[in-house]
Amino acid sequence: MRKKAQSWMIKVLFAVIIIVFVFFYGYSRRTGERKVIAEVNGTKITTGLFRSEEQKAYQNTAMLYRQMYGDQFDESMIDRAVLRERVLNELIDETLMTQEAENLSLAVSDEELQAAVQSIPAFQVDGRFDRNRFLAVLQRNKLSVDEFQELEERNHRITKLTDLIGLGGAEISDREIQDAYALENEKINLQFVRFNPADVEESPSVDEAELEAFFSENSVRFETPAEVQAEYLVFALEDFLKGVEIDAEEIQEEYDYDRDRYRVPKRVKISHILIKVGDDGEKATENARRTAEKIFEQIEQGADFAVLAREHSDDTESAENGGAVGWIAHGENLPEFVESAFSLEKGEVGPVMESEEGFHIVKVDDLEEERIKGLEEVKSDIQKELATEKARILAEKAAEEAFFRVYETRDLRGYATDQGMDVKTTELFGRTERIDEVSGNPQFNDHAFSLQEDEVSMPLGIGDDIYILKVVRREPPRVPAFEEVRDRVRKEVLQAKALEKAEALAGEMIEGVKQGTPLAELASSKKLAMEETGYFERSRNFIPKIGPAQVVGDSIFSLSPEHPLLEDVVSYGGMFFAIALKDEQKADMSQFESEKDDYARRLYASKRGQILQRWLENLRQGAKIKIREQDIPF
Repeated sequence: MRKKAQSWMIKVLFAVIIIVFVFFYGYSRRTGERKVIAEVNGTKITTGLFRSEEQKAYQNTAMLYRQMYGDQFDESMIDRAVLRERVLNELIDETLMTQEAENLSLAVSDEELQAAVQSIPAFQVDGRFDRNRFLAVLQRNKLSVDEFQELEERNHRITKLTDLIGLGGAEISDREIQDAYALENEKINLQFVRFNPADVEESPSVDEAELEAFFSENSVRFETPAEVQAEYLVFALEDFLKGVEIDAEEIQEEYDYDRDRYRVPKRVKISHILIKVGDDGEKATENARRTAEKIFEQIEQGADFAVLAREHSDDTESAENGGAVGWIAHGENLPEFVESAFSLEKGEVGPVMESEEGFHIVKVDDLEEERIKGLEEVKSDIQKELATEKARILAEKAAEEAFFRVYETRDLRGYATDQGMDVKTTELFGRTERIDEVSGNPQFNDHAFSLQEDEVSMPLGIGDDIYILKVVRREPPRVPAFEEVRDRVRKEVLQAKALEKAEALAGEMIEGVKQGTPLAELASSKKLAMEETGYFERSRNFIPKIGPAQVVGDSIFSLSPEHPLLEDVVSYGGMFFAIALKDEQKADMSQFESEKDDYARRLYASKRGQILQRWLENLRQGAKIKIREQDIPF
């Protein structure tokens, strides 16, 4: 199981093809860039199509990584070269599937197409399909009804094809599901040695010839990035709020429409006493239980809860306040000992309850029953929400009208003069450069760089405001002369030497472990610190103290007490690591049955994805595919 194990839960995220209609990015793949970068059985893939899909893929990947890694995400995690290769391969696969669906005469009925279109949220008002909204969104995205229908038919034919391919062969056994659950939920502790290039002694000298050779071989690294300058109009939400009025009837109607939204759950104000289990073992557990039960008996006999909490509770923070924890609302995922408080009356003390921390005694100091807030309590919030909604609709309509006015004329300044608006102009900026006027939102940069000179963008929503951009100047990348960047070249040469040395040292240590010397012993002999990650689940997205799980890859699933060494040097954040398994904790299988169906669905989806991938590989072998590497945009 370990040898074949893969991080299939993560792979499913990338195996599933999702077709999304995005309001501001558009559905259309039409573009003015017609240079062909690939041909698949005679069907051409153009530069414009590639750029469009590459940009969407980058934004989707960045969004996914932000969700996975939170504040630890940085854009260096996304390898643009790998991303471009993936996008091109996906476009080739999509073309092959479209061709195969046509060869098999897979049809989509009018009824199927109508049902699919009407289910798209972007075309709905109050949860129902709205034809006017449908036509407006198509117009906004520069699509005719026929063009949209063609896209939808193609997508549904591909869906039918993938369903057909996935039928049969994707069987899963209970054993596979159990093994997958056990592997995903098993916890491990890694030990590792970190090699920091900054700690490696720099080369005392680098001669001029070496610097010039490095510059010649790596001149693209010193290239000044492409820059653009843009004019833009801002349709600020706050400007449209000024003219919006909300009357009492609208507020009452909104309140009556969804009163559950203003429901306040029951909440309790509790105090508790915690008796921790000192050491592992049944005896320590039983001693802690008896201590908690004796305290509970004293409380039943009239002893002061707060006094006993100060004297005995191992929760030092609450103990200082007589065990007071504060208000807790009724909801999901509360510890059992807290959940029990909701069945108690004010002033009542619950029985001794056990948790992973130890034994708890809970007292309800006060409680408030579930209720629905009155209109007066929420009136102001409803007024603000309705006003904001109205203002946003007005801003969208104004931006839409402006776009259609300036799309052909490309005259932002003329339109702004007619409407009494200001046109703002940026300085030249790079793709990753922060634009303070839009709070550094990267969508502004991405949109600007997707435009040709003198081209006007569709309305772009950033925060509460809407922007229309026009690129007025583009500066291409430029390779500077060696003398302009000599100091930087020298710095990079020294850094490259340090990186190379640090990686070599990490590799030497791994080789030493392979020869039979324990990692800890090697680290000690070289006076290097041995670190540990602490226990974490193998399926976790981030390895404590090291970096994203992707830098280790599926190898993390093959580590075992018999084969503890990660045989390759791991690199992340400019550091290099020699890593080995120190210990593992088997998965707690008590929750397996309750989660079995979910794991079965995901494992089934993963297997179907693998079947589809094998089918595509066979299809590729019989296809005539020409790729023009020199024309792929970077």
